[in-house]
Parts: sequence; C-alpha cells; structure tokens
Amino acid sequence: MKAQIKGICLLELVKSLRRRREEALEVLPEAVHYFLHDKLQISQWYPEEHHIQLIRGFATLLERDGVKDIYETAGAVHARNHVEGVYEHLLTGTNAGTLSVRLAALWGAMHDTGRVRVKTMSPGQVQAQVLDYGHPTTEMCTMVGAYFKEAYRLSGAENLRVTKSACCVEGDDVCTWEIAWDPS
Repeated sequence: MKAQIKGICLLELVKSLRRRREEALEVLPEAVHYFLHDKLQISQWYPEEHHIQLIRGFATLLERDGVKDIYETAGAVHARNHVEGVYEHLLTGTNAGTLSVRLAALWGAMHDTGRVRVKTMSPGQVQAQVLDYGHPTTEMCTMVGAYFKEAYRLSGAENLRVTKSACCVEGDDVCTWEIAWDPS
C-alpha cells in the first residue's frame, strides 16, 4: 500500500492552486489535475505522492513570483493552521515541554505511514524523529522540520534552535531534528 495523507492537509494548498488554475494546469502532472476540479474530501486519504506533486507545482508558481524558502514557509503555515485552526482544541494549553505527545498524535491522524517520536533530552531540548514514513522526500523533510519549529515557537519556546541531524533521503534509518529553546 502506498503512503497516504488526509485531505485536510491538502486543503489550503489545493485552494491556492485553484486560485491559479490555468497556471497550475501548466506545471502540475496530469495525475493530480483532479484536485483542481473535484471536491476535496477533508477526511479522505490521498496519495502522499500526489501531495508532493502538488507542493512542487505550487513551489514552481511561487518561484516565478520570486518567493524563496517555499518548503519552509509551507511547513510553518501548516503548523499555524493546526495550532490556530482546526486542531486548536488539541494544542491549546500546551507548552514546549508538553507539545511532544500531541505532535505525535497529529502525525498519526494525518498520515497512514510513519510515526513521530519526540524524546526529551533535557529541559529545553528534545529530539524529534519521523520513523517508518512511506514517502520521504527532500521537500517533505524540509516541511516537517519547519512544522516542528513553528509548532514549538507557537507553544512559547523562546530562542528556538532546530537542527536536522539525520535524514532518510540521505540514507539514514530515520529523520531526526534536534530542537532546543531557553527553558523557562
């Protein structure tokens, strides 16, 4: 079975592509053109491969507009949409120290492969890992790292530092980020 992602994760991306439908048709593979006209079901599973094709196409459009750091921005926006939007009730009242369990739960609700493991290393320092994910790509790794960074920032972490220390795309068994902040 191929890796899949929940439709809710595609919602803002698909809306943005639909606003630029004619341009999107030029840059997107035909296999994902259905996103430009079919109703997106937010609770339905879609191929992760299609997600990456959509984000690559949108990145092409944004690069034409002179936008940089597209995948970092996409990850941060996705985190804000979770923290301030549909999953706000799950994340309200969390702090940088308690965010870990909820991030792991959200991953499991949004992706049918892989899991997030967050280990506390010391006060103000965690190690976040994505294990057994079925469709790792450079773009996805960049977005996940930015997601973690923004989620911790929104939870109140100050002087936040995020470093990627291992990557499946580069041959490691897991993708790992070292996340540190000034403990309060």
